[in-house]
Amino acid sequence: DLEFIVVGDGPARQRLQRTASANVRFQPWQTRRDLRGTLDDCDVVVLPSTVESFGIAALEAMARQRVVISSAASGISGVLRDGDNGCVLPGDVALHERLGDVRRLPACELGAIGLRARQTALEYSERCVSEWHQLVSAHSRD
Repeated sequence: DLEFIVVGDGPARQRLQRTASANVRFQPWQTRRDLRGTLDDCDVVVLPSTVESFGIAALEAMARQRVVISSAASGISGVLRDGDNGCVLPGDVALHERLGDVRRLPACELGAIGLRARQTALEYSERCVSEWHQLVSAHSRD
């Protein structure tokens, strides 16, 4: 009963499309507005990239109360607390195993993780805005 949505037009897309099963749907690059709708259609957002410097898409998904599974190598893993506000995918755990773990969680637990994810995203965003404000304010006095 799982359905997967792959968003983007990256270099691996054609290869993935050739090998994907019937429960995988591909969508092109999306505007912020369209992406919000796609995120809202998902229960879980998976960002397995190992070269993502931060992972703003993960933060956006968290703000939409979605459970995020992200690679431990991604910058967002510093914001995710495994099992609390999302799931961190360590290098020694296969993605399908972690998806299975999340799939077995009761809906109320997924909802609770999503709520904590949203709170984390809001706190992180507020902290960043505050730090930028302080930086700009300090620089403008010079």
